[in-house]
Amino acid sequence: MIHFSTALSSLNHEIITIYKAVVVCNHGMATGNLLAASLKEKFPEVEVAAVLNSQEVNLITKFDVDLVFSTYEIDYREKPVLLIPPIINEENHQVIRRFLKNNEQFKRIAFDQKNATLFFNQLLTVIEESGGTVDAAAYRKLTHLFEQNQLAINAREIQPMLKDVLSASHIQLNVPVQNWEEAIERSAQPLVKEQIIEKRYIEAMVAAVEEYGPYIVIGKHLALAHARPEDGAQQLGVSVLTLAPPVAFGNPEMDPVKIIFCLAAVDSYSHLAIMKELIELINDEEKVTQLLACSTIEAFQSLLFS
Repeated sequence: MIHFSTALSSLNHEIITIYKAVVVCNHGMATGNLLAASLKEKFPEVEVAAVLNSQEVNLITKFDVDLVFSTYEIDYREKPVLLIPPIINEENHQVIRRFLKNNEQFKRIAFDQKNATLFFNQLLTVIEESGGTVDAAAYRKLTHLFEQNQLAINAREIQPMLKDVLSASHIQLNVPVQNWEEAIERSAQPLVKEQIIEKRYIEAMVAAVEEYGPYIVIGKHLALAHARPEDGAQQLGVSVLTLAPPVAFGNPEMDPVKIIFCLAAVDSYSHLAIMKELIELINDEEKVTQLLACSTIEAFQSLLFS
C-alpha cells in the first residue's frame, strides 16, 4: 500500500508565468463566469482573480491584478482593459492573444504547487480508469480521508460535471410555449418542484432579460437562463427544455431559440465545470442539431453527456 505522503513527495513544483486578471460583466454573474471559464479553457496563462458586476467596478483596485476583461465599456484606466463578449470564438480568440502579447510586461512568475487538490483529482482518475465510479458518497469518503491526513483540498477546483446535476427529471423535450417568458418559466419548473430554486428566481430571470435584453442567448438556437444566487437559488442545479416550435428572444443573430438551459448557481465557482461543457456545446452545432432530434430523455442524456 502506498502512503499519501510518499505519493505526494513525487509531485514536483514547476515555475510558470501568468497574467492575473479580473472579469467585469454588466448583467447576470453567470455571464461573467462564462467569460472566466472561457478564458481558463482557452488561455491557461490567465488566472482570473475575481468576477465583478457593473456596480463593483470600483473594487478592481482592491485586487492584485494585471489585466481587466469586460463584457461592456467601463471607465477604468489604471490597468489595460479589453472589451470582449462572454463567448470566445475564433475571431476574438486572436484579439485576446494580441492583447496578451501587447501586455507581456505585466506577466509575473508563479509557482504551480501541485498539492493535495491535484492528488485528489489523480485518485479520482485512477478510480474511474479502473472501472470504478465516483459518486457523492465516494467524494465524501475521499474528502474525509484527506482531512484525516491533514491534506487541504481547494473546494473551488472540485466542481461537478453536467451529468452530476442534470437528472432525467430536469429534462423536458419538444415543449410548446407562447413566448420567451413562458420558455424561461417552463424550463425552470423542475428546479422549483425539487426546491432547488424559489419561484422568485424565475421572476428575476425574466426581469434581467427585460432590463438587459436577450443576453442569455449565448449560442445559435441556445439560451442559458440564470439569475443571481441571492435571487432564490438554494443549491446548484441545471434543467433543460427543448422548444417545439422554437421561440424568438430578440437576438437576430442567434434566434430562434430551440434549447434553453436553466442554471441555478449558489456561488462563483461550483458551476464552472458545467459552464465549460456548455461552451463546448455552443461550439458544436452538429451536436445541438442531434439533440433536437432526440425523441426520448434517455437518448438526449446519452448524447449530451457523450
